[in-house]
Amino acid sequence: MEDFHTYHVGTNGVLVHNAENYGKFPTSRSELDAQLKDRGFEYKGETRGGNTRYKSPSGEEVWIRNNGEVVRYIKEPIPNAGPNDKQSYPRRYMWDGEPVPDYGHNTGQFVEYK
Repeated sequence: MEDFHTYHVGTNGVLVHNAENYGKFPTSRSELDAQLKDRGFEYKGETRGGNTRYKSPSGEEVWIRNNGEVVRYIKEPIPNAGPNDKQSYPRRYMWDGEPVPDYGHNTGQFVEYK
């Protein structure tokens, strides 16, 4: 599985690596929870900061921040990493599979928070 990679061209014409387009953004927290469950994500609890974490069998994570913002995290390899360097980092993605612009932290995609 670690050698399996997927690609698609996002809505901005950018080739995206290992980020599936999840389609229409959920309109409610219950719809989001149902979509994650349907995709095999497992609830992993709350962070110390009050964010809700879900994790897929492939290792992708979806966090619902304590303000309701939804962020997908997919580990990306770090190019030219040496044997003693960190090998990957969690890249942030929008719901549609597009990387968050400019390697930013916020998606601007919100659902109501429980």
